[in-house]
Amino acid sequence: MTGWMFANWFQIIVPLLVFVTVIILGLWARLAIYKVINRQPQKTNLISNVINIKDIWNQFLIWFILIGAFIAVQVSIFPAPGKKLTEEGLGSILVLSLTWTAITFSVNFIRFYLNKTKAAQPLTVMASNIIKIIIMVISVLITLEIWGVPTFPIFIILIASIFILVSRPRNYLTKSFDLFQD
Repeated sequence: MTGWMFANWFQIIVPLLVFVTVIILGLWARLAIYKVINRQPQKTNLISNVINIKDIWNQFLIWFILIGAFIAVQVSIFPAPGKKLTEEGLGSILVLSLTWTAITFSVNFIRFYLNKTKAAQPLTVMASNIIKIIIMVISVLITLEIWGVPTFPIFIILIASIFILVSRPRNYLTKSFDLFQD
């Protein structure tokens, strides 16, 4: 085992250096963004009112670990099927993390602005749930695309379903949902 490591040290050290470099750049970028956001006073800084920096502090590091691992695998000597499987797995985890963060930001954004307009609580909950569903559907479509599943037919079915639901008369929809209550 040690002989192989000494014979192939260059093939081991390059991906490891790439991985560590990306993580260090990620930590630096995270600190720089944190300083820029917190430089303004709290009352005038709209970004800090909507974006809670603690929500992305750890996520930012996870994103750069995933990106660093992806780049390190791409420059490594892994065979092509192993690189493809790793690429798809890391891409799926990255999409899941970005989805979680996008949902958190969207809900904070909606609550912030709808509370400023004194909107009713049911409206805020409904808007938050609609945004959550839209973000989740988009992330599922992106993940399916990463794994090579054709998403265009699924997208067309979703668009057609939404069009049918919107174009139906209001009393037709209420009668349809009454069937499920029996």
